[in-house]
Amino acid sequence: MWEIEVPRDRDGSFEPVIVKKHQRRQTGEISAYFVQIFGAQVSKETISSVADKVSEEMATWSNRPLKG
Repeated sequence: MWEIEVPRDRDGSFEPVIVKKHQRRQTGEISAYFVQIFGAQVSKETISSVADKVSEEMATWSNRPLKG
């Protein structure tokens, strides 16, 4: 069985490549990136749907009770 170690970024040093921190992209631009980087067509609707779900999950995670 494989174990994946997820690095911590407590000091905020991670820099995303496709969508920079605090930057927003239009769905058309993200769709174009998918074609350019992965050679895959992804509809704007799919991108919006995924972004909405990720936003929900992020909100749930950020509002979770912390263990003391």
